[in-house]
Amino acid sequence: MEFFCENLVPLFVIVKVFVFFDIKMGHKLNLKSKNFYICYMIIVCQKPLKKLKINGIALFPFIFVRKPEDKENKELINHEKIHLRQQLEMLIIFFYIFYVIEYYYWFFTLKDSYLAYKRISFEREAYAHENDLHYLEKRKFWSFRKYL
Repeated sequence: MEFFCENLVPLFVIVKVFVFFDIKMGHKLNLKSKNFYICYMIIVCQKPLKKLKINGIALFPFIFVRKPEDKENKELINHEKIHLRQQLEMLIIFFYIFYVIEYYYWFFTLKDSYLAYKRISFEREAYAHENDLHYLEKRKFWSFRKYL
C-alpha cells in the first residue's frame, strides 16, 4: 500500500509492507505461533540521502532509500532487512552502540573511513548475503558474530 502526503511529496514517499521475518525470529514461540510472527518495515524514499552518498539505511523500523526506484531493488532491501534483524536481536539501541564502537575501532586501525565501514561485522554479514533473498529464512540468531 502506498500513500502520499500532498505537501510532503518532494521529501518522501512512504510504503508500508509487511515483512515476514523467518521462523527463527520467534525462538520462544510454539510452532503454530511462529507462522504469525509479523513485523512492520516502512520504506521511505528520502531525497536528503543523496547528500550522504548512500543508497539505503535501516533505522528500525524504517528503511530509508535514496531514489524511489530503490524500493524495488531486492538486493538493497534484503541488505537493509538483514540490518533490521540484527537491530532486533541486539534490542535496537545496543546495535547502534556496537556499530559505532566497531566503526571507530576499524577507523583508527585502518585510517580509512570506507574500509572501516566495510569491516564492521554487521555490514560484512549483510554484504555477504544481500543476494540471497532467502537468507533470513535460514539465518541463525546473532549470525553476525562469525564476522567479528
